[in-house]
Amino acid sequence: MSTTETPAEAGKQAKTVKVKITRDGGHRHKGELHGKDATISVSERDAEIIVDRLKVGERVKGN
Repeated sequence: MSTTETPAEAGKQAKTVKVKITRDGGHRHKGELHGKDATISVSERDAEIIVDRLKVGERVKGN
């Protein structure tokens, strides 16, 4: 548990979003390789890293 979380927040599931992998070689997430054009469900934080930092995917709209 993070020092910024209250005990009630610590047990909540993180919001998930869908990300489409756009890199030719795919992307390894949680030990599993996801190929190009695969759509995966990840936490909001992981989506930020995949899309904004690593630039290997894009968010799927409408979900």
